[in-house]
Amino acid sequence: MKLSKQAKFAILTCTIIFVIAMLYVGKYQFASYYNKQGIVYYNLKEYDKALANYNKAIALNPNDAAAYYNRGKLYHELKDYDKALANYNKAIALNPNLSQAYI
Repeated sequence: MKLSKQAKFAILTCTIIFVIAMLYVGKYQFASYYNKQGIVYYNLKEYDKALANYNKAIALNPNDAAAYYNRGKLYHELKDYDKALANYNKAIALNPNLSQAYI
C-alpha cells in the first residue's frame, strides 16, 4: 500500500510530536532524580556532590521549587547566606505554598 504525501507528513508529524513529548517528560524525571540524589549527598555531608546534583536538577527543570529550596538549604549550611536567601526566594516565587522555604 502506497501512502500519499499527506499521510506520510501526518505520520512524520505525529512521530516528531511523540518524540518531543517523551523527551520533555524524561527531562523532568531526570530533574527529580538529580534533586533526590542531591538530598542523599547532602545527608552524607558530601556538599560538593549535593550542589552539583541540585544544579543539574535546576538546569533540567528551572521551575522546580523543591530543588531551589534544597540548594538554598545547602548554601545555608555552608553559611553562604546571600545565595541561600536567593534560592529560598526563588523557591517561594515558584511555589508560595512551599512552607519550609519561609525561614
